[in-house]
Amino acid sequence: MATYSLVQLFGWLILANIPLVWCLPVKERGGYKILSGATWTGSSTSVVDGTASGTPTTARPSQATAPASALQPTNTQTCNLYVEFCNRRYSDITYVGAHNSPFTGENNLAVNQNSDVKAQLNDGIRMLQGQTHRVNQTIYYCHTRCDLLNAGTLEDYLKTVAEWLRDNPFEVVTILIGNGSFLNVGNYKVPLEKSGLAELAYVPEKQSIKIDQWPTLSEMILMGKRAVVFMDYKADEDAIPYILDEFKYMWETPFSPTDENFPCTIDRPSDQPKNDTQGKLYMANHNLNTKLSIFGKSVLLPNTDNLNQTNGVSGFGSLGLMADNCRANWNRYPNFLLVDFYDIPDGSVFEVAARANNVTYSSRQKGPHGIYWTIVPALRPPVLAKLKLRTRNDLLWPAVQPKDGPPAL
Repeated sequence: MATYSLVQLFGWLILANIPLVWCLPVKERGGYKILSGATWTGSSTSVVDGTASGTPTTARPSQATAPASALQPTNTQTCNLYVEFCNRRYSDITYVGAHNSPFTGENNLAVNQNSDVKAQLNDGIRMLQGQTHRVNQTIYYCHTRCDLLNAGTLEDYLKTVAEWLRDNPFEVVTILIGNGSFLNVGNYKVPLEKSGLAELAYVPEKQSIKIDQWPTLSEMILMGKRAVVFMDYKADEDAIPYILDEFKYMWETPFSPTDENFPCTIDRPSDQPKNDTQGKLYMANHNLNTKLSIFGKSVLLPNTDNLNQTNGVSGFGSLGLMADNCRANWNRYPNFLLVDFYDIPDGSVFEVAARANNVTYSSRQKGPHGIYWTIVPALRPPVLAKLKLRTRNDLLWPAVQPKDGPPAL
């Protein structure tokens, strides 16, 4: 990755019409730090893989060296809710995913979540999955069929996600689009662009990158590319580079599981060579289903009777046990833990992810409410001079950042 001087970074922000307060540097022990990066002395500012006070460093923080007399400030800025994640590759983190994220509501057996997508993101969900279908030339999120559960248009849903990302500039979110109608990928370009998500979408330097070639969260944050968009079927990265072909990058455990043992074996793609698994991300499908007949068709619906067990930290059928079994089978934890009703029991799925990530879980880190930010007087515009510590939800962030198989149940 290229290095950036302070002048280059601030110049880029100005050209992109982004207020400097967007960086939200944190003052620590005589210096300032933006996210993470090299060590420094005096009152300089550090940027990821950048330069400070005329002392160049292209090494990542884990590789950087400094004189014994240099100050060693500790980064307090979180990335995806944890300071430890800032310097981790996107591919070296376990994320909690909301299975069928759009399908919420009451009095419908087909719902998979209790809260809408904004609440899901606020609570710490960082992977959003859902199945789409086309009706009258418009793409909707529908559960198997639109007369069973229609959750609204893809464009409206993604607009909410894009707005949330702009309100939370240190978060990276993954979106997995289920192409239930097997549409040509070109049909998805307009809703992604009109929603504003396309301009936030990450495009790899080359197609089919391996797990050791993904950028760190800090790098993605500084690039302004904080949405990773996958599609299960009919993706074409030559046509739309920011919609990634899911199975070129990841594989999945058994799909729409009805087996409480939740075997951590390869299910999709069915032709996945076993010796190719270590080079890819992988997703654990941990949403227990029950088969019912609706409108004369067999449909899999979420098993809500066993949620405390299914989403539990330990015990038979639990998410925690599946995560551990996956690690035993593949020498690493899953990248994505896809669950129904993530909030039952409260916080358990996030505790499992924290354990997989080797970070300390606390209920306060379940979501961004209450995470505080420091605005440094030397860099903030005068209009913000009276702001002190505020919650993330209270701050006004810029609206502009630098500029589409079987049905999934």
